[in-house]
Amino acid sequence: MNEFVTPKQAAEILGISLRKVWVLIREGKLPVLDFGPRSRRIPVAALVEMAKRGTGMAREKVTK
Repeated sequence: MNEFVTPKQAAEILGISLRKVWVLIREGKLPVLDFGPRSRRIPVAALVEMAKRGTGMAREKVTK
């Protein structure tokens, strides 16, 4: 697995909408690295931590 994923990939992994991913980013609950215009990446480690706090499919997908 890559060290970073796109916001769209993060949404799929966490089982939430892309819009919710952007909300979490804006609220500072999900870190994002800006590599330039329209090129943002989320650390996989952040998704793992978020999945550990949550339940359901997100936890199963990320921790495998």
